[in-house]
Amino acid sequence: MYTGDVAGSPPPNDVSTQEHPWSEGPSEPHVAVFWDGGWQRVVLDARTLVVGRASECNVHVLHPSVSRRHLAIVPGRPVRLRDLGSANGVRVGGHLVPANAEVELAPGVLVEFGQATLVLHAPSADVAATGGMSQVRQLVALAAPSMLNVLLLGETGSGKDVFAEAVHRGSPRAAGPMVRLNCAALAESLQDSELFGHEKGAFTGAVASKPGLVEMADGGTLFLDEIGDMPPSIQAKLLRTIEHKQVRRVGATVDRAVDVRFIAATHRDLQAMVREGTFRQDLLFRINGIAIRIPPLRERVAEIVPLAQEFAHPSPLTAAAQAKLLRHGWPGNVRELKIAIERAKVLSRGGAIDQAHLLLGDEPQPPPTRAPQSVGPGATLAEDLEALERARIQAALDRTGGNQTRAAELLGLSRRGLVNRLEALNFPRPRRDKKA
Repeated sequence: MYTGDVAGSPPPNDVSTQEHPWSEGPSEPHVAVFWDGGWQRVVLDARTLVVGRASECNVHVLHPSVSRRHLAIVPGRPVRLRDLGSANGVRVGGHLVPANAEVELAPGVLVEFGQATLVLHAPSADVAATGGMSQVRQLVALAAPSMLNVLLLGETGSGKDVFAEAVHRGSPRAAGPMVRLNCAALAESLQDSELFGHEKGAFTGAVASKPGLVEMADGGTLFLDEIGDMPPSIQAKLLRTIEHKQVRRVGATVDRAVDVRFIAATHRDLQAMVREGTFRQDLLFRINGIAIRIPPLRERVAEIVPLAQEFAHPSPLTAAAQAKLLRHGWPGNVRELKIAIERAKVLSRGGAIDQAHLLLGDEPQPPPTRAPQSVGPGATLAEDLEALERARIQAALDRTGGNQTRAAELLGLSRRGLVNRLEALNFPRPRRDKKA
């Protein structure tokens, strides 16, 4: 029997149960289908699911661009998709499926048929593993107007917050507030009050009643960043809030109704945390309406230079600088790139950014020309510090060809501050650089 969610169309066949779009998503593999005016979620069991406009199809898509029997989803390992001789064809991951042919269907890969889109979702296999950034953007565009809660996954600094904003802006709630909470930034006691609010006198220091972030997001979106760091006690309260659409402030005895869409993000493996008992499986089901994995920057090579140019504007990037950016591994992802470019703009003094201005931390540092003479057993702390300071200053001067202004910038000093240290240390004054 069909089990799932339907929006924008009557239930296909004789559906005896119809869940609310905000209810818990199925824990089994399922397909989510989106079209103009509706969406549908159907569990993938032992049946072959026929998708089309005809009322007898398992997945009933009411759109004129869809054939009566457009395609079939065949369960198995792997799951396969078959074109049923459709008029408008089927594209899987951007590639056209030959008429009546059968191809493998991986979780998270976009299936386009007519003006509808289908995604296979496999919670038991962690999350949807999207292909490239074009598919990520398409999934965001598809998920945004639905009522599904969204789970964004990816490494720290990969831009999950940017895509959370895109989901909110593309939703019917765009005119409402988008409220954020970084779950890794607050202690458990503070998270409780921040999320759910508190009444006057609920605890020491609660001199007045205060609404929580859930109430503040009413009519809009609540973005829970790093939800994998949320303590178990807060997970339980959040689960109740999502289930019942009600929130109870700390110290209150009554609930308040709220209408909030949840977007969560994490760099952690939530399925592994469920197995370890540190993250609630029922909460994962509720926030995981559709999961979108944001690839790390090293897998988005085509975006590195355009992003860098955007961050560097109006300063241009030389060809050598662009080549250096492409060689770097970007363990800090987009966040690291933005910081690197902002630093390079300072070092280039507003001019063109060259490779010498990109201090990416993976190139070998020049050794100091003067070996510290005092460091070692028997040396005083003052002698050690002076030797280290001399070595750092000399390395900066060597790296900048004696340019005191640029050396001072590398050391985090003003030019006058560097000159003062040179004089205090009786440091031989380097030959004045014409640009210094």
